[in-house]
Amino acid sequence: MTDCVDGIAEYREHAGVTDVNELIGGLVALTIFDAIPRKDRVIVALDCDRCQALSLAKELQGKVSWMKVGMTPYYAEGPAIVEILKLLGYKVFLDLKFHDIPHQVQARRHRRSRPAPTC
Repeated sequence: MTDCVDGIAEYREHAGVTDVNELIGGLVALTIFDAIPRKDRVIVALDCDRCQALSLAKELQGKVSWMKVGMTPYYAEGPAIVEILKLLGYKVFLDLKFHDIPHQVQARRHRRSRPAPTC
């Protein structure tokens, strides 16, 4: 019990926390975060072309669980890019929002008129 009390005091001093409720909330958040496996703590954004996306996915295989597929690879490759990542063992977060990234929407129009590169 002494180790636990010392740890709480150390956390409280380091974080500059004086409110007990804030302290408890911080400790709960740390406990929950620690319970998440390291490879599930990061989502790698693949907002690049197919070759770069697949190269990065192969390099990180087994080190991270999640890949975010943005408009750039999705509109160049379609659903196939998601299927490839799933076959490589990744969980995929598909991020195709339009309203908050005007330059992405403009770039998408330009890319649709060019053939996709091969790698």
